[in-house]
Amino acid sequence: LLVRQSLRGVVIGLCIGAALALATTRGMREVLYGVSPLDPSTYASACILMFAVAVTAVLVPARRAATIHPMEALRYE
Repeated sequence: LLVRQSLRGVVIGLCIGAALALATTRGMREVLYGVSPLDPSTYASACILMFAVAVTAVLVPARRAATIHPMEALRYE
């Protein structure tokens, strides 16, 4: 449940970020060397890399939380 809710926000953020990146391509044409501003492989690799980092950032605490017995967690609070 925690992973699904967290990754939903990640996917929404990636979609918004990709849309904004596509919208700013006119201003970036002068800065990019050797890459087209609308290169799909660049966008795909950036999204995959960011998604992989987000999955790792979500799974590490979720896995740690899943190993704790619920009664032990309630005792500390």
